[in-house]
Amino acid sequence: MTEPEFFKALDQQLAESSLDDVKAYLRWHVARASSPMLSKDFVNENFAFSARRCAAWKCCVRAGSAA
Repeated sequence: MTEPEFFKALDQQLAESSLDDVKAYLRWHVARASSPMLSKDFVNENFAFSARRCAAWKCCVRAGSAA
């Protein structure tokens, strides 16, 4: 393990979370990552959800500064 602190924190989060919460979190990430390859409804909902979380210009600025 190259990042033991990360795994300690992850272990703590998993211990404090219900199995149903962990499953929902993982399902959401799979659906979000897969949305571009799914139907137009998934693509549109993923875009709408992302837009609600972050104004387009803010997302662009963040993406540009992270590069």
